[in-house]
Amino acid sequence: MDETDFIILKKLMENSRVPYRELADITGMAVSSTYKRINKLVDDKVIEAFTARPSAIALKYLSVLIFGTSTAKSFNLDSYHLWTISTHC
Repeated sequence: MDETDFIILKKLMENSRVPYRELADITGMAVSSTYKRINKLVDDKVIEAFTARPSAIALKYLSVLIFGTSTAKSFNLDSYHLWTISTHC
């Protein structure tokens, strides 16, 4: 791997859908050379996958942080009680 590979990897980690044209402009290579370079990184198992991370907002997830102590004998009991409380709110 050379500096160009690292530049491509950094951009792909920021946005796995970055257009080949943009990568080519950044690296100073032709679009076809950029395409071949990315395919080689995939073939060499440097790039394992191009993934999408859905937004928690889009999935309507709710994050909850609970801090404190409990007298329950197991976490399952605590989580069950929290679940029953949340379904009544």
